[in-house]
Amino acid sequence: PNYSQRKAILCSLRRRIAVIRGPPGTGKTKTAALLVSSAIRLSPTNRVLAVTHSNGAADVLLDCLLLLGVPAVRLGRPASVSDRLRHRTVVAMSERMPEVKRLRKALEIGSSVNYQDRTATAYDLRQCLKETQRMILKSAPVVVTSCIGAHQLHLLSSSMTEEENNNATTTSTNNNNINFPLVVLDEAAQTTEPALICALTAAKAEQLILIGDTQQLPPTVITTKTSSVTKELRSKLGISPKKSPKN
Repeated sequence: PNYSQRKAILCSLRRRIAVIRGPPGTGKTKTAALLVSSAIRLSPTNRVLAVTHSNGAADVLLDCLLLLGVPAVRLGRPASVSDRLRHRTVVAMSERMPEVKRLRKALEIGSSVNYQDRTATAYDLRQCLKETQRMILKSAPVVVTSCIGAHQLHLLSSSMTEEENNNATTTSTNNNNINFPLVVLDEAAQTTEPALICALTAAKAEQLILIGDTQQLPPTVITTKTSSVTKELRSKLGISPKKSPKN
């Protein structure tokens, strides 16, 4: 990294909310990857949710992180992930687990057994996949996804059974939550406010760093509604209450 990139990373990590802005070609995505790498190296217990506005941008960020040696995993549908990065998806990683392989093989071999046994094996496989994916997300230092795709974190975290919640102690309950204290948003100028809120809520974030350029492409919003309500929402979100427009 050059001097300005190092300075931006150091200043951002010291603040609860920070914005890194750079013109085209200044290496913003590379800076985002270096920032994430620096965050987990400075604090090994820190966990980072790296999000973007689209799956394509998430793949680019994931590629940069892997080149830096960051053990990041990709959350999202494998079909929406680049072929060369698909092996880093949570789904693909869970399929490589020995117990998942055993259950899937048993399900394939047991095509001639009775319906009840096949149903029980299929249920065990679904539960094993769900638990394996949850453990991968809980242990991964960095997870990369789109802002909307981050909602899957909330779904997996809330899918714990009531029995597990009742039996867990206070400490284990906190460990069962999939939390990411730091959220890094790349290509921030192309992201809508509701999408960002989705990622922040799913991560239960304590710190936010946005990286982008307001002079480049704006968010792509496709809607048939042109009411004043839609315009007001987009124009007021992100504005300080002290400078909010008069009604």
